[in-house]
Amino acid sequence: MKFAIETFKAGEDLFKCLQATLGTGGALDELSFSAERWERVADLAAKAGLSPLLFKGLPVADASLGIPRDVISRWFREYVQSAAWNNNLYQHLEQVLASFNREGIPVILLKGIHLMDTLYAERAMRTMGDIDILVQPEDKKRAMQAMVELNYAMHCSVEGVPINHPLHLAFAHSTSNVSVEVHFDVVDPDGPIQLDMPEYWERSQPIEINGKSARVLAPDDMIVYLCLHLASHLLSCGLFSPALRSLVDIALLIRRQSDPINWERLLQVVRHAHGEKAFSIPLVLAETLLHVPPPPVLAEHLRDALAIPSADVEMLKQHLLISCLPDAVDARLPSFVRSSIMTSKRRRVSDFFRRVIPSRAEMDRRYGPRLHWHSAFTQYFHHFHYLGRLLTNPLSLVMDRLRLAARFHYRKDKRSHTKDGAFRMDNRTLEDHFKQLASLRDRVGPCK
Repeated sequence: MKFAIETFKAGEDLFKCLQATLGTGGALDELSFSAERWERVADLAAKAGLSPLLFKGLPVADASLGIPRDVISRWFREYVQSAAWNNNLYQHLEQVLASFNREGIPVILLKGIHLMDTLYAERAMRTMGDIDILVQPEDKKRAMQAMVELNYAMHCSVEGVPINHPLHLAFAHSTSNVSVEVHFDVVDPDGPIQLDMPEYWERSQPIEINGKSARVLAPDDMIVYLCLHLASHLLSCGLFSPALRSLVDIALLIRRQSDPINWERLLQVVRHAHGEKAFSIPLVLAETLLHVPPPPVLAEHLRDALAIPSADVEMLKQHLLISCLPDAVDARLPSFVRSSIMTSKRRRVSDFFRRVIPSRAEMDRRYGPRLHWHSAFTQYFHHFHYLGRLLTNPLSLVMDRLRLAARFHYRKDKRSHTKDGAFRMDNRTLEDHFKQLASLRDRVGPCK
């Protein structure tokens, strides 16, 4: 990927700031950037959800660093906003836990809603988007009913039909912007990588939040889950804007001292799941970008999987940066084009027919289960009505795409950067980037 020199430096500067925040970098005088460089670091940090972490982790009052007052004020505002939003999420979490406790539904807290209290000095330092919880598959219906009683509604498709994802259901609160994802598994049950979820539940640890009972994954299980989750996003055609934030979570878990990690058991879980290559990608990135090496036991037993070529590491580093700008990338190279680039011709044909005439299981997932024999007609009516809208209204889709492209391709002046980032990207270099990503994915194998 050909980055403009200014953006590449901004990315390198952001990595140096994160190293200083984690205590793995060099002297602070290495952060004596110009005001313009600090502005670009602030832009990337904001898009990656890392501004509050830098605000509390860096000595912003140190005049030798030369951090502009505008940047400090911006970081402070984002820190306050993060604190308010996270407290709001926590209040909603307590309501969900109280309801699930009454119904006798065990719950495991996933990702940020648990990590912001255990890995970070202050809750606001870890930005959050939504609440992720895990329940057992047999509790799916009861969990859905409990969420509805709490005034949550399932996310719906453009046809107004609830979206039934194979791994989770997404709910939105009726009077607030809070979203809750209720997971039933952490990996695709039909995918190549399999985790023993009954053992995950057995090893999970009980916690209490203001009198409400919940559980959290064991630290080693949490690392496996976070690494496989991040690897699956990095190797897909999508752009995962919190990818760098997730990498920081993994680095902090590796450095965690308060709750020792059973690395031997972790190694057994990864090998049993056949996910050594995918699991190793975030570990290599954490060592290369954040200077947080894997523990010796993993470095010894996963030596081959950790030996990722430097060219692939550089490509993944660049992918972390462009993932911070999903709208700008999508304007130049939409998701369906990226998917086409990363998919073989044979797979494209099969995908086309699979989308036009989905299987029964896929129709049930998209449009809800068939309650009666005639429900199939209702499902296919919704499906072909949606396809008809796409075929009869192509001009509006093209115009929407052009408007999105115009928004992010506009230049303030001859030498300025794109509105949504500090670098220019052309279609050819983006296509080459995703072709390289597809090549790496084929060598690593599917991650879900």
